[in-house]
Amino acid sequence: TIEEPPERVVTLAPSAAQTMWEIGAQDKVVGMPVGQYTSYLEGSESKTNVVDDQLQPVREEVVGLDPDLVLAPNIINNDTVENLRSAGLTVYRFEAATSFDDVNTKTELTGQLVGEFESAAEVSAETQATVTAVENAVDGEDRPRVYYPLGGGFTAGSNTFIDNIINSAGADNIAAESIDGYAPISAEVVAEQDPQWL
Repeated sequence: TIEEPPERVVTLAPSAAQTMWEIGAQDKVVGMPVGQYTSYLEGSESKTNVVDDQLQPVREEVVGLDPDLVLAPNIINNDTVENLRSAGLTVYRFEAATSFDDVNTKTELTGQLVGEFESAAEVSAETQATVTAVENAVDGEDRPRVYYPLGGGFTAGSNTFIDNIINSAGADNIAAESIDGYAPISAEVVAEQDPQWL
């Protein structure tokens, strides 16, 4: 339960930090993953890094910042969330996003949690308008085959927001027929599908 808008927020993954910057709430962030995935966020280098080399949250760093709210995207496991809650912290753990609608909902929810709902709603509306414009622009065009490599042999299949992005952009995700969610894909399958775009 959040009684009033938080003034000190810790984000446990780059996606939550990126959302905070996008909705104009970066001044509330006191701790976040500081590194290659957030270096483009202006002022991020002045925040306290709360993750280790494997991008896993460091409990002592998070607790030491005395945050009013901790934002934990779905990639943060439940044990970590419960560990932080047992230290007396208020932690909100997001569900996985499987579509643009989910991403927009998470953006608006972040705005509600941190007291920036109006700007979050604006960002959500702008995102949806952009998606609609792209879908209209590619309507009726040839659909190229796309492979989205995530590294380590993993890719995004069906029921992922990445698949939703690929489809909205007027392409077909080669992994969508054989993979649900995020999973490894063999080089043989990729070669057989002969993607036109990576």
